[in-house]
Amino acid sequence: TMSNLSCAPPTDVDRLRRLDFQLSLLAGFIITGATFYYAFLALRLIWKTPIYEMTAKLLMSQLMVFCVMYEIFYCWEEFLSSYKIIFEKDHPCIQLQSSLDCAFRFKCSMGFTSGMIYNQTGLIIERMIATRLENYTNKIKVNIRIIIFFAVPSSSILTAYLIVLDDPLEGYVFACYVIPKQSILRTKIFLVTCFVLTLLVLIMALLIKKYIKKYEYSTRFRVSSRFQNRQAIETTNTICILSLFSSIFLFIYTVGIFVLLAVRPSISPFVFNSFVTYVYTIPFVAFMIPRVILYRIRATRRSRVHALNEFAHAKQTQDEHINELKIMWS
Repeated sequence: TMSNLSCAPPTDVDRLRRLDFQLSLLAGFIITGATFYYAFLALRLIWKTPIYEMTAKLLMSQLMVFCVMYEIFYCWEEFLSSYKIIFEKDHPCIQLQSSLDCAFRFKCSMGFTSGMIYNQTGLIIERMIATRLENYTNKIKVNIRIIIFFAVPSSSILTAYLIVLDDPLEGYVFACYVIPKQSILRTKIFLVTCFVLTLLVLIMALLIKKYIKKYEYSTRFRVSSRFQNRQAIETTNTICILSLFSSIFLFIYTVGIFVLLAVRPSISPFVFNSFVTYVYTIPFVAFMIPRVILYRIRATRRSRVHALNEFAHAKQTQDEHINELKIMWS
């Protein structure tokens, strides 16, 4: 009957009762709280610091919103599972969630996940245009900024709808982050696309960083150019680290899901559910992004203070100063 179908099978009941799953829920709440805290600190510092251009500040703020919104939806699913553990684990029928009822929350989870990846892609595209375009005027910069700012959420919404396109969303699921059966293939394609994008962003960031360093040397006596180059380098370095960690976590999730789905017929539901919990790394991506941005801003500030202190305490003879100038001009 329909009521029996909506009751959790013994494997899901065992999953709720297992200590490792309960600990994963606790870890999820801690990660969500930490993400909110670091995102708040990161947003404050992003808009206070001069080391990022306005374009980067705007897009990084959008990135923080994607991280926080993803964690809100993820935390809600964690809360529902915790409620079942506390109040329903001894009930004869623990209710599952309808795939149809989960459609909106699943789309939001996929949309905010893709938003985190597309935003980093947009950041590096803007950096690439700014680096390679000789006449990069303020008007061009503003236009590109507006296009990327609106293209990222639009693409994320489209992605979320495409993943579940034509899926009848029948049946019941343990939680709304579980992939609907008819959408597994599209989700696989989505995960591979996200992983490839993060790798491409990482490669492009490294190339841009190398180009800017070379260009910075040729403009070392033009203060305005040096400041702009320093802004570009700091932005590119941040994107580099973000892409590195994102690609690692996405690799674990993508490969983990592929392997688990491939061996699912030959392993027990208990083993499958256990490993799904361990390879679901998207919450760590959302947590890592504001943490990395905070680290980059603070590290840059420390290096600046250290450089200024060294400069203030440095004592050179006239000959040493002349020799240093000769080397710089050569």
